[in-house]
Amino acid sequence: MLMWQSYETAQPSSSRLVGGRVWVSAEVREEIREILLMLDRSAARFREILIDAPAPVLDRLGALPERVAGARVRLMPYHHSTKVGVAAKLRGLAQFILRIARRRPDVLFSGFSMMRHRLAAGIFRVPHVAYLRGVVFDPQLASGISDRIRVSALSRLVPGKAATSYHADFVLTVGDVNRDFLIARGIPAEHIALTGPVWLHDSAPPLPSDTDAGRIYFLTTAWQAHGLLTEHEAQLRITRRLAEHWRHDARFVMRVHPRDRYDYESDDAYRGVALDRRTPEEFLRGLRPADLIIAPLSTLAFEAAYLGGSVVFYSDDVATKAYNHVYERLGIDARSVEQILADDLRPQRPPVDDIFSPIDFHALDRVLGSLAVHTETSRPEAAHRVGQ
Repeated sequence: MLMWQSYETAQPSSSRLVGGRVWVSAEVREEIREILLMLDRSAARFREILIDAPAPVLDRLGALPERVAGARVRLMPYHHSTKVGVAAKLRGLAQFILRIARRRPDVLFSGFSMMRHRLAAGIFRVPHVAYLRGVVFDPQLASGISDRIRVSALSRLVPGKAATSYHADFVLTVGDVNRDFLIARGIPAEHIALTGPVWLHDSAPPLPSDTDAGRIYFLTTAWQAHGLLTEHEAQLRITRRLAEHWRHDARFVMRVHPRDRYDYESDDAYRGVALDRRTPEEFLRGLRPADLIIAPLSTLAFEAAYLGGSVVFYSDDVATKAYNHVYERLGIDARSVEQILADDLRPQRPPVDDIFSPIDFHALDRVLGSLAVHTETSRPEAAHRVGQ
């Protein structure tokens, strides 16, 4: 779905900006690819793009062009632990700051805005642009170690913005729901730019198939990866019931979230159930009109709905307790597990226009203009650094 066709013919070369060094930092493959796509479609041009990510993420990234938007692309894998924990976070923070200090980029692009990004951007006075691609709903929910520091005694030792998740000089995100979330998180509306789901820019609706009777996909969520063990156990309870109900129905497939590390293959409760571990891009490409998706509030479910797919959202007092009030706000008639087991599978069209704004590749140009990212002409020292 992400095509690396040349964009040089779409804009006259005289409109290009010639800049310095771009640092792209993310721990999610899709974030990296989509930031590169937006840079490639931007009118700005830089000399070098450095991609800073865990080695396993870069290994799964797939082939990238040697140049994006005229800039040389260089991979910078790191190998320290990305697990949750104060010691690991502090170690990762120190190593990240050292890497930034050695390279001194002219602009920092991140996926989800982490404390390391906010601190490094502040220390080295580097403009920071974050990219929030996943759909988020409840600004009251704590998100990671940054929020825990923000409400603890340690907040006196850490600058306010550095200890506040999601903050950056500018945030690129996918639609109005996320913009409302970010505003509630204290980010000024004028520092938020809507890109729409850029990764779907060349996607077509699911193709018809005369031979496919349609599958029923249940999308799991990576609760355990976020430290939400109660929700994880509730999801296992639900999927075991669904596996028992549809065990002999070849249509039922469990689509396992990439960060859901539960070993379903070794659990007898799922014996005979098809497991789908394709990437989100591959999953969406394989959808057919007769397919049905059962999911909690999920970015992938909204992507499928955006492409015309059929979605049933489920609710549970434990597994989706953080989302149930959002269903009402969005006008979604979520089904209980009991209703689903009774074959109440009527799909509902979710408010995708609120979730995803129209795709806008010019949003990044407006952000860069607002940040006044200097060109090589106006910053000779930047040109000197890039040439080193």
